[in-house]
Amino acid sequence: VAKENIEQQIRDVLLSASMPEFAAKKILEWAERDVEIEKQKSKDQIESLNLELEETRQKLDRLLEGYLEKLIEPKEYQIKKNELIQSKQLLAQKITEVSNNGCEWLEPLKNMIGSALSCAKIARAKNTSHDLAIMAKTVGSNFSLLDQKLQVEYRNRAWEVIAATPSAARKN
Repeated sequence: VAKENIEQQIRDVLLSASMPEFAAKKILEWAERDVEIEKQKSKDQIESLNLELEETRQKLDRLLEGYLEKLIEPKEYQIKKNELIQSKQLLAQKITEVSNNGCEWLEPLKNMIGSALSCAKIARAKNTSHDLAIMAKTVGSNFSLLDQKLQVEYRNRAWEVIAATPSAARKN
């Protein structure tokens, strides 16, 4: 197979994996909106968990007061204290998880869209084979030839979905 033929087939793969700017912009707008919604949900959830945590602290204080005033037996006090401390630790752990697990998906999405936008630019430009190969490795793997036709396995489902959309949408 001629080098030029392979290069053109790689360009075709990149074009099929490209995304028009208007689509990328719209997806990023949706993502940013979803991020704001997730942030608000996380904030509400953290507030709720903090209220539960404060209630647990108050219960621990009341329990200690009852124990100190000898209204509660030492064995009962220890059992209930352990339950409340465990509950307090679980609530603190949930608060940490909610705080840390916000929108970790946004950055990979932005990178993916940036790569999809770059695909068209690289495929249309007079790039060297090296530039085409680098971008092709971003999009797919396990390239092979079947009847002089380049076959590609896309790196992930997202690339498959982008490549499966009608190519007329990429004319932008």
